[in-house]
Amino acid sequence: MRNQDERVEIEPRAFDLLTFLVQHRDRAVDKNELQDVIWPGMIVTETALTRAVMKARKAVGDDANRQEMIRTLHGHGYRFVAEVVAENAIPSPSSVTQTPVSSSEEKAGTQSVQQPIRAKPNVRVIAMILVALIMAASLTWVLLRPAPGASGEMRIAVLPLLDSTGNQDLAWTRFGLMSYANELINNDGSMEVVPAGSIIGLTENFGWNGNLEDLENQQLLSKLKEVYAATHILAMELEPEKGALRMNYSLLVPDGDLQMGTIVGDSSTELAAGVVQAVYGNVLRKSHLGGAIPLVSKDAFNNEAFARGMDLSLQGRCSEATQFFRVIIEQEPSLFEPRFELAACLRILGHRMMQNRF
Repeated sequence: MRNQDERVEIEPRAFDLLTFLVQHRDRAVDKNELQDVIWPGMIVTETALTRAVMKARKAVGDDANRQEMIRTLHGHGYRFVAEVVAENAIPSPSSVTQTPVSSSEEKAGTQSVQQPIRAKPNVRVIAMILVALIMAASLTWVLLRPAPGASGEMRIAVLPLLDSTGNQDLAWTRFGLMSYANELINNDGSMEVVPAGSIIGLTENFGWNGNLEDLENQQLLSKLKEVYAATHILAMELEPEKGALRMNYSLLVPDGDLQMGTIVGDSSTELAAGVVQAVYGNVLRKSHLGGAIPLVSKDAFNNEAFARGMDLSLQGRCSEATQFFRVIIEQEPSLFEPRFELAACLRILGHRMMQNRF
């Protein structure tokens, strides 16, 4: 994407979100609709949506305070408020305008038509650019995305965990601890995360045996770098350790080196948190993670229940996942994460029921 003559980096999800808002600029789009469109069939946190909106705003010169392009309508979602001019039109200095949203519309979410006001020069130029972007939306992101790491941002891909314990009771750790580590990184906010659903799709297509050094996995690793601009790739393996558990991890860094380590403990979720902390220490020199740590609760049982629920969700088994989220909510009603994931699962199950009716 280009802003005037300057190349602007924008991530795939943020680009999709921006395109959808422009296409539906006549109304406010609520958060649930955006989540369903941008992450179809996936369970994502509200943090992921907020981050995508932030990236979209940054790409068009907006921010949370100066909402000239993407406006937040509290209680209703987001709306693209700058008027779009046809690509082949030659606008005069006053022909491109911004569509204001009145205070009554902001409260009620109405779609009333207002008299346009003159837009600032940067809004004129960007609005024309957005039309060109929409016309090119059919192109794949592979053609449109910037070079990986061009902005200096770090983006990590956490691969499905390799369970070498031989314990069937730990089968959930493959996707569950992968998702748990993702959420820890998301909550801290210092690094971008490749969505778990996207990674699972790639591993199903290209295979994944748990070893970053194995040549059989090189095509998968190349796709993570090329398509999702991953700068770091994390692999984890769980093994038995004299009545406890040992977590081995490997981190592939941009220069191609592998950073490896091992953590021993009794709780699998605590081991995953320890791996994330080790990654942050090696990459960012951070002595501790920010955000809400622990992710869900101070109770190790509830953290494991959350990871188990996420494992089922990523497999598309939402009806089973809801049982784990409900158990956590019954014990600690004030927790946000399990409530959010339960609502997301129920929304997906509701959509499936509607589809089955027809």
